[in-house]
Amino acid sequence: MTEMVRTGDERHFGAFLREARERQKISAAEVAESIKISQSCLAALERAAWDELPPEIFVRGFVKTYARILGVNEGEPLNLLDREVSARRRSDDELQVPVVSGATHELLPVDAPPVDPDIARRPVGLALFVVIVLVISIVALSYLLHQPAPPGEGLSWGPSQPCEVAGGQGTPRPVLDPRA
Repeated sequence: MTEMVRTGDERHFGAFLREARERQKISAAEVAESIKISQSCLAALERAAWDELPPEIFVRGFVKTYARILGVNEGEPLNLLDREVSARRRSDDELQVPVVSGATHELLPVDAPPVDPDIARRPVGLALFVVIVLVISIVALSYLLHQPAPPGEGLSWGPSQPCEVAGGQGTPRPVLDPRA
């Protein structure tokens, strides 16, 4: 995106805020510290240098906070911001040219960023990662839950007492010690 060309008498939101700051004799460093942005970002905001500014939603928040710090009505700089954003969108729409691709026509911005081929593979990689983590978790859980009992545990009625089958039915019963 390019910086908008302005006529000499046209005021923008940044100029409005800068003039209010200068009238109150507040330094740019004080405002930047209050807004929690760098001085270079504040200077870009005051120049309305869109190439150097973050996305519009952040600029809107900076303008509101800047106006509150100066004690001015935030409505006027926000209206100026809205007008400039609308003008930028109109000029961006005019920059779009039809591009022929196959049998269809698409409108692509002239300064469209190149398509990153890795973006299309990211969901597949994430899904693969989730599946691998699930498989490892299931294997680990099954290992922990199916460990064999320690040797000899739960196999006898008491300490070293042999068992016999009662009446051929296959039901174990403890052998009574004849000495007792």
